[in-house]
Amino acid sequence: MMEREQFTFYQSFEKAISKIKSKAARCEAYDAVVKYALYGEEPGNISDAAGIVFELTKPVLDAGKRKAENGSKPKAKPKQVESKTEANEKQNEANEKQIENKKENKKEGKKEREKENECYPTRDEVRAYAESRNSSVDPDRFFDYFTADPSKPWVDAKGQRVKNWKQKFITWEGREPDNAGRGNHSGAEDSPGAGAEKWGNLYA
Repeated sequence: MMEREQFTFYQSFEKAISKIKSKAARCEAYDAVVKYALYGEEPGNISDAAGIVFELTKPVLDAGKRKAENGSKPKAKPKQVESKTEANEKQNEANEKQIENKKENKKEGKKEREKENECYPTRDEVRAYAESRNSSVDPDRFFDYFTADPSKPWVDAKGQRVKNWKQKFITWEGREPDNAGRGNHSGAEDSPGAGAEKWGNLYA
């Protein structure tokens, strides 16, 4: 049993021992309590009065020993509490990542828009296409019509994105009177089959 350097001597011990009339028996009781508490030694042949006091105090002494033994075991290190500075640094890192993600998403969106715009012709390409077809459609009017709104370029009268501008050009040709001027194409320029009636399934 573990030796101890100290123990708690309760007032109740003193009161119990003081009731022993014999001075010698009182000394035996003190010795029994002290040696058991400090060294774990069981008392030998002692008087009945001292023995009674020892038996009464023993459970309390045992409880004190168990408490001391448990207290001597290494305690688990408490979880370190994050300092305010560390918490702020982590929050700042999270904010920076969020900003970076937004920038990346913006870049990706821009790339997607640029990719979509790759299919849009330039004014010169429209002119060249009109010339190659000897078309009666004014290429500048066609180009200006579909690029009038910079926020929504190449959107038809129905609000749909133009996927094949050459086919749309052919559709315009289908409504152009032979050798006539260039009228307003804002309304029926998307009428289905107009280009096909004149040009069949021609795709340049």
